[in-house]
Amino acid sequence: MITRRPLMPLSLLAFVLSCPPPAQASDDEFVSQARAARAAIRDFAGPAGSRLNSDQEWEALLELLRDPDPSVRISAARALRNFAAQREEVRAALLGLYRDETEDLDVRRAAAKTLSVASLNSRVRESLLDYARRGCELSLRVLSCKALYFCADSYPVVRQALLDAVERAGDKRERLGALWGLFSASANSEVRRVLLETARRGKDQDLRVEALKSLYQTMLNAEAVEPVYDMARDGAEEPAVRYPCILLLSAVGTSRTRELLAELARRERDPRLREAAITAMNPSDERILRYFHLGGRTQTGRI
Repeated sequence: MITRRPLMPLSLLAFVLSCPPPAQASDDEFVSQARAARAAIRDFAGPAGSRLNSDQEWEALLELLRDPDPSVRISAARALRNFAAQREEVRAALLGLYRDETEDLDVRRAAAKTLSVASLNSRVRESLLDYARRGCELSLRVLSCKALYFCADSYPVVRQALLDAVERAGDKRERLGALWGLFSASANSEVRRVLLETARRGKDQDLRVEALKSLYQTMLNAEAVEPVYDMARDGAEEPAVRYPCILLLSAVGTSRTRELLAELARRERDPRLREAAITAMNPSDERILRYFHLGGRTQTGRI
């Protein structure tokens, strides 16, 4: 029998983290206390975060967004994921961190990740879109593109901004982020065209792979199936590009694609591609879900 330790109330965490160390504490003792406090809130903001549900808890988390320790602010921003779509106060506080040019960059990134789940809100969506287009910090622009993925299917202006970044952004990292952000919009014909064009004729391997990964949700469309099937079968194609193509066939499930997967599993010379074919024969394999970020594309470790 597994014994679960009780959750530490956030009000208690806020108190612990706000209290200064005793005056007589040595430097080593202070470091030890700080590490213990940080570990506690990180633990709370992780798996336990899914159980947050009271006004008292989200209000305590908002207080922790003002903590002097950036690692505490990061953990609080992550834990607020469960409230960002419902609470205007939470969105306003996170937007404040996200827009603050003087804030620690990792804190701003954590805020952007949490705001991604609230991107259907017009204020959040416009802020993410504006930074994706004109923000000063490259890594945050990339993350902003990714954070727009949830609303890219519903808002043409978001789709077009991401498509423009794919085709015209000067930095490869921005193009990769925009490709990632188009994942949920791949059923749109123009998005599908750009993704396929990048996958088939792109000159950069990383961009080709990212475009293929964003095709997963449209793999029942014949326009996507045929070129992906051909690249998966083509022994002259780059192995790094064939790999996502083979895994993509797991989403198709026709007799033709099953036969190709069986053939690759038996005869493919590259062991990694053989393993991919075997994996793709079981569409519910967790390795496929992880590879395509299914079920949690904006969880803090995946965006």
